[in-house]
Amino acid sequence: MSEAFYYRARFILIAAIALMIPLNFLTVTALSGLLTLLFLAGLLVPAIKFRKKELAFGFLFIGFYLWQALTLLYTEHRDEGLFNLQVKLSLFGFPLGFMLGQPFSSGQVRTTMRLFIAGCALAALICLGYACYRFNLSGNPVELFYTSLSFYVHPGYMAMFTVMACVFVLYLHAGETRKYMRVLAFAFMVLFVFFLAMLQSKAGIMAAVVCIPLVVLLLNWRTKKWKPALLFLALAASVYWSTNRFIITNANSRIYNATYNITHLEEVHETAAGSETSEVRVQVWKTGIELLQANWLTGVGLGDVKFVLKDKYREKEMTYAYEHGLNAHNQFLQSALAGGIVSLLLLILGFVLPGWRAMRQRQYLYLVFLGLAGFNFMVESMFEVQAGTIFYGFFNAFFCFLAAGYENKTNESNKAAV
Repeated sequence: MSEAFYYRARFILIAAIALMIPLNFLTVTALSGLLTLLFLAGLLVPAIKFRKKELAFGFLFIGFYLWQALTLLYTEHRDEGLFNLQVKLSLFGFPLGFMLGQPFSSGQVRTTMRLFIAGCALAALICLGYACYRFNLSGNPVELFYTSLSFYVHPGYMAMFTVMACVFVLYLHAGETRKYMRVLAFAFMVLFVFFLAMLQSKAGIMAAVVCIPLVVLLLNWRTKKWKPALLFLALAASVYWSTNRFIITNANSRIYNATYNITHLEEVHETAAGSETSEVRVQVWKTGIELLQANWLTGVGLGDVKFVLKDKYREKEMTYAYEHGLNAHNQFLQSALAGGIVSLLLLILGFVLPGWRAMRQRQYLYLVFLGLAGFNFMVESMFEVQAGTIFYGFFNAFFCFLAAGYENKTNESNKAAV
């Protein structure tokens, strides 16, 4: 195998994975398998080597996965632990594979981002179209929102994908001079913000409220062009307000219900047996912290977290959490329960050290991604499902190894070919 073939095939496979992440995880798994075979073949090519400057970050990311695997030595439910390791395999495979060989060119980085945008747009259209079809049959407005709308991925993860796509649209096209590209970028933003509003994911909406204005600010810092960025921001705000005001309304708004519960605490009965997601999540966090205090050094083992949580739910009569087998709904807490203080420190360092480097090198997109992932870690156990591990594993490795230095290069025209 030639060096040129390796780099061409690597780019095609990685770009295809970016396209398929919002669409089909089975296809992503198959493409990742091919990427693994290519990686093994690349090891045999003398000219293709690991980048020594990136090895420390690679060891950090892979070390977290290996520590989780080590907990199988003292876990009781080993089959469950092995299944969890399989789900988390992206945390091992993507960093290892992306460290080998040279980073992407600027054109390849942009193409990968654009394919992810295209995948998110196609996913949004599929979900919206299918929801409208079901609504036309049943007449039930519930078909248009939340889990009914995002029928193949949890809406929280679909919202996370969509927010990242908004970030890419803003970054790639806010300063675009070609008229048709500006129109296309505005169309993507309308679609994504409308889809976010209909998804009714509280975490997704809060992440968008932070990430979109932040990218607008960073764009102004980088290009000194306020007008296009502010137009995008105004467009996003108007689309979201209009969707909530005229389509969703308070009767179907999870955001409104959550806000009402916060502002009328005396009227809301927060019981452990309740089923309102915000209330249950708080109870689950408290339960997880109690368990961590008793197992802070080594954790309970990767395969036992699910079972010790369920035992605690039953003990505390948390009916909803017990019947649904809820995880810790916080990745930092989930990882600490599995592997103790070492697992928690490795996970935190996986944000702090790359974030520090990204700040020094002005890798704004990497910083925004880490912020988005970190926020979702606070409210979801992302590594318990493939949607979370693939998204985080892929883009964390992508920004750290393949797109490193991309934003520091001389600004190239968006017309540049791959």
